Amino acid sequence: MIYLHRYSARNDGDASVEIAVVEEAQHAERYEARGFSRCTLEDFRVAWRLRDAQSLAHMRALLGIEQERAVGAPSSYRRLR
Repeated sequence: MIYLHRYSARNDGDASVEIAVVEEAQHAERYEARGFSRCTLEDFRVAWRLRDAQSLAHMRALLGIEQERAVGAPSSYRRLR
């Protein structure tokens, strides 16, 4: 197995982590041409955890926005009274 990772910046300026695992060297070369770097399994695991943490933070931020919308909007019960 060949482990790869890439760190970049998203459009909003936040850091982004991408990971990939391939079996063949030719596939790894394609990823390297796109900016990925080969890494050890331990480095891959660190990148994987970071990517998951960023995804969780993003989902929590979106959930917070949705909760604000729900709390701020008048309920249908209040409209019926």
